[in-house]
Amino acid sequence: MTPLRVLALAVGLTLTLSLSVLGSGCLLSLFDKEAERRATDEHFILLGNEVAPDGKSRIIVYQYDTGAFGYSRVWWAITPESFRELNLAKFELPDGYIAEGWSPEGELLISKWTPYYFAEGEERKVELDTGDMVHERKIRIVEKKESK
Repeated sequence: MTPLRVLALAVGLTLTLSLSVLGSGCLLSLFDKEAERRATDEHFILLGNEVAPDGKSRIIVYQYDTGAFGYSRVWWAITPESFRELNLAKFELPDGYIAEGWSPEGELLISKWTPYYFAEGEERKVELDTGDMVHERKIRIVEKKESK
């Protein structure tokens, strides 16, 4: 094998490995709990945006378009009124809870569910009860709304 051929193979292998690591890192960062998720992200899809009765908070429901893989899981974030520049990951509800809306008194209404990505028998890492505070809002646990 000529030295030029060895060099070409080494460069090709290095480039392939670099792209593989970079590509998988980008995909993994989308689902990494420590990752930043913002409304300004290129593939961000806003599914819901409901302001609290007092106007100080809002429920943001969102997911990402992951291209060939389809759509990502859905997140529910409880943010201050202005949310465009925030890292939404810091305002998300714990896994296993869905924001259902607001009570007339301004309580955050949430329901429990078992996420499809939980392993069989896996329990929620956080247990919430009516009266607890989540992102500066008092919560009330309610029954899950039926899908429309």
